[in-house]
Amino acid sequence: MDLTTRTPEMIALLKELVDIGSPTHERTVVNRLGAIVARETKKLGAEIEIVSKSDVGDQIIARWGQGPGAILLIGHLDTVYPLGILASMPFKEKDDKIFGPGVLDMKSGLVITLTAIAALQEADQMPARPITAFYNTDEEAGSYESREIIEKLAKEAELALVHEPSDPEGDLLTWRKGTGKLKSRSRGVLPTLAANMKKVLMRLQSWRSISLPSKI
Repeated sequence: MDLTTRTPEMIALLKELVDIGSPTHERTVVNRLGAIVARETKKLGAEIEIVSKSDVGDQIIARWGQGPGAILLIGHLDTVYPLGILASMPFKEKDDKIFGPGVLDMKSGLVITLTAIAALQEADQMPARPITAFYNTDEEAGSYESREIIEKLAKEAELALVHEPSDPEGDLLTWRKGTGKLKSRSRGVLPTLAANMKKVLMRLQSWRSISLPSKI
């Protein structure tokens, strides 16, 4: 299946998504982006469910078909970039590459997935099993508002695909690392405290790969 003929429309949709800045906690603009994604999924015949949220943008569930054994597609609408970044970091094409806030993580993934579904429909090759797409709006903050929904949809699915960017070779990744935060409060007398804290951090670093602070 050759998707290269769809490149111009994919780039046009990507630009539309990128031109709407969508920081996690800017609910209004994230919902503007969500409206575009909902529009595109409706064009493809999906049934849309909106899960309203007050602190972050509304979550979107798009379904093609019902029943067991679904394929779950997961993507997020929010980015880490602040509002106003487009003035200094606009969408642009250069040397067969596309640049802009959220292009890689992960608005291009949203476009690729929507295009794949459109191509499968036109080729009459949609899977026999249902497809559910979930678009959350708080991934960059830890998916604290959407985790329960993700877990519920995942339990209903036979296969889950997250359309985050792959590695440079384009491989399908079967697992990703997580992240964690550690906060430590200590009391003591300098420099003894600093020396002991450095020993603790060195022990942690030998246990897991972490970055040491530049100053201790």
